[in-house]
Formats: sequence, C-alpha cells, structure tokens
Amino acid sequence: MNIKQPVFKQFWPTIGAIFFQFLFWMLYFAAARLAFLVFYSRQLNLEDITTLEIFQTFYHATKLDFATASYLMVIPVLLLLIRLVFPGFNLRKINKLYTMTGVVLYALITVGEMGLYGEWKTKLTMKALKYLRHPSEVYNSAETSDVITLMLILILLIVVFLFVYHKLIDAKLSRPGRSYALAGILLVAGLPLLVVGMRGGFQQIPINQSQVYFSNKHILNHAATNNAFNLFINFIENYKNLSSNPFTYYPEEVAKKTVDEIYRIEKDTTIRALNQPAP
Repeated sequence: MNIKQPVFKQFWPTIGAIFFQFLFWMLYFAAARLAFLVFYSRQLNLEDITTLEIFQTFYHATKLDFATASYLMVIPVLLLLIRLVFPGFNLRKINKLYTMTGVVLYALITVGEMGLYGEWKTKLTMKALKYLRHPSEVYNSAETSDVITLMLILILLIVVFLFVYHKLIDAKLSRPGRSYALAGILLVAGLPLLVVGMRGGFQQIPINQSQVYFSNKHILNHAATNNAFNLFINFIENYKNLSSNPFTYYPEEVAKKTVDEIYRIEKDTTIRALNQPAP
C-alpha cells in the first residue's frame, strides 16, 4: 500500500504504538519480579522483610527496567521506520515474532534463575547457564513441588503476556502510510532517545546493576536487578572466556619455564642423617 499521509494524522498513533510496546515490557518485567518475590516469600518472611521494602524493590528496579526496555525497543522502532518509508512491506509480523521470542526468552531466564537462586543465592550468569546444559541434574536436585511450580510460572508468564500483546498491543498498532517527515523525526529524535534510555540517562557512566541496589537484604537487590540486563552484561564481560580458561595468561611453554626457574635449587643444603639414599 503506497499511500502518503499527513504527518499530524500519523504522529500520535505512531507515538502511541511505541509507547504501549515500551509499557508492555515494563509491565512484563514487573510481573516476572513479582513471581520471583512470591516464589521466595518464605525467605522474605525469614529475613523480616516488610511490605514497604518489597514495594521499594519495584521502585528501584525502574531504572534498569527502563534501560532494558530501551534495548528491546530498538528493533520495533527500526521496523516502524522502514514501514514509514516503504509502506508496502508488512513488517508487523516480524515485530510480533520478535516480541513473542523476547517474551519466551525472558520467561525462561526468570524461571531458570528462580530454580537456581535457592542454592546459588546469585543472579543467573553464564556459569549458571552451563549448569543448565544438564537439565537432568537440575531436576534431580530440586524438589518435585518446586519443579511443578516453576513450570506453571513459566507457562503463566508466557501465555498471559502473549495474550496481552496480541489483544491489547498488536491489535491496536497503527498501519502507517508513507511519511518521510515522520520517519525523519523517528530517526533524528526517536533513536537517540532510545540510546539515552539504554545508557540510563546523560550521566558519564552508563547504568549498571549496582545502581539498583538499595537494601542490605541481598534478595531484594537481586530482585530489583533486571534478569535480561544482568545476563547480557555478564555475557559481554565473559564471552571471551566461554571456550577457554580465563586464567591462562601465558603460553604453556613459557609458564612451565617460569615455574621451573622459581623452584630451581641453586645449591642443595639438605643435611642427611641416614646413610641410605632416599627411595
């Protein structure tokens, strides 16, 4: 469809489409966080964590959730930008598939972390993902009731939010015609705003996980840390060592020579009390 429409008729529907997709991710992150806190409600009670502290977790998590949603919105904004220039391309299905994939992956990350957190007491990392390569070990080390609960949470997160996206977001997305002016606005203003969102603002150092830590109760700090953002940063920091030993700093020949020199005995000063040589 090659229709050129006035900018003012498309501006608010286009902005609305971006805003509601962004809001969808923010709500999804909050729902996954709520599932984590409910699953570990017993531990929250043991640590005497108050309701106010739990609400504070959602407030402090907003910064990192915002940055993560900004990352996820890059592809939808680019697809919308292409659609504004080439309205004949049906990119809505690509956007839907992209979102569905993101929903499933985030649910898997969330449930995987919930399953390991009871033993590891840390966020999901690349090291933990290697552990998940052997699902039988994970299953055998967990209680049956926990496995069933986690499977239900996984299914619930995926089904509910795919339904929400299909009925409330995708069904209401605008089908813009060609608009070079609006495409220019998105290119000049929209994408730079996403970059600012991804780095968490205009500060010198981009946002990181530590900026959402607010409590001396570690479980609250871990709950406030966005699962996808944490795993992505951990991957970036460790991808070079995924297939090699991170503590290998020298070639084996050089390392062996250095160690031999360190332990080389210049002069044997051992006092022997026996006539017989050592075996």
